[in-house]
Amino acid sequence: MRFTTHINNQKCLEWEFTTLSQGALFDLLNQASSWAQAHYVDGKTLYWVSRSMVVEQLPLAYKKEDTVYRAFKEFAEKGLIEYIKYDEKDLICLTEKGKEWNSFTPSKSSDFNPEVGLQSDDTRISIRKGSDLNPTDKYINNKYINNKNTSSLQAATPTKRKVKFSDDDLKCAQWIFGLVKKLIPTAKQPTFDSWARDIRLIRERDGRTHREICELFQWANQDSFWAANVLSPSKLREKWNQLEAKRKSKSTPSKIGWDDNPFDFMSNCDDLVGEVITIPQDVAKEL
Repeated sequence: MRFTTHINNQKCLEWEFTTLSQGALFDLLNQASSWAQAHYVDGKTLYWVSRSMVVEQLPLAYKKEDTVYRAFKEFAEKGLIEYIKYDEKDLICLTEKGKEWNSFTPSKSSDFNPEVGLQSDDTRISIRKGSDLNPTDKYINNKYINNKNTSSLQAATPTKRKVKFSDDDLKCAQWIFGLVKKLIPTAKQPTFDSWARDIRLIRERDGRTHREICELFQWANQDSFWAANVLSPSKLREKWNQLEAKRKSKSTPSKIGWDDNPFDFMSNCDDLVGEVITIPQDVAKEL
C-alpha cells in the first residue's frame, strides 16, 4: 500500500477532476517511471500499470479494477496520458499536458491586495528571525518553503514501497521460468519480482497453494497446445479455470513428488533450471 500521495489541487481543478481519488491515481501514474516495468512500443516508452496493483496501492481511492479502467479512459480522453492495451497489459505514459502535473504557479493574491503583500513581507521577516533562533525551523524553511514545484518536494520525501511477496513465491517464480527455459532455450529472463507478485496474487486472492500452482503450470508446460500459450504466472492465473477443466478431462493430474515442503523437488532440478536458479548452500541444506 502506498503511504504518501502528493495531489496538485491546482491541476485537479484545471483538468476538472471530480474526486480526490483521481488526483491520487494521477500522482501514482506521474511516478510510474520509478516503479513500473517499462515496455517499448513503436519507439516509445510506456509503463505497465496493472489495475490490480492500483487497487492494492490506493485501497481508499479504488475498490474495483473496473473503476480504475474508467479512470484510465477518462485521463486518456482529457489528453493527459497515452493508454494502450499491449499483450493484455495496461501500458501508460504521460503526455506533455499530463507532465504539467509537476508544475507550480505561485498565488497572485498580493497583486490584487498590496496590503497582503506587505503583510507577507513582514511575516517572512519574522519567520527568518525565528529560524535563526531555532535551527530545526531553519532547516524546514530551507528545505521545503524554497521548493518551487511539486516534483522537488516529492524528491525530498521519497515514497518507499514494500516488496509484497514471500521467499517461496520468488522460488516458485524461478522454478516456473526453469520450465519455460527448457521449452524455449532463448527465452529472456523475466523480472522475477513481478512474477513473484503474480504468484502471491494467485495464492492470496484466488486461494491456490504453491503445490497447485506448480502442478498446473507443469501440466500446461507439457500440453501440446498450452505449452506455447502459458509462459508466465500472470497468464497461468488468467487461464486457470480453462487449464484446470482441460487437465481433468484428459487424465488424472500428475504430482510433482514433494511431501511436506512444496519445494523439496527443487534440490533435484538442476538439469531443469540450468543457469536460471543457483540454490544457495544454506538453502540446499534445508531442502
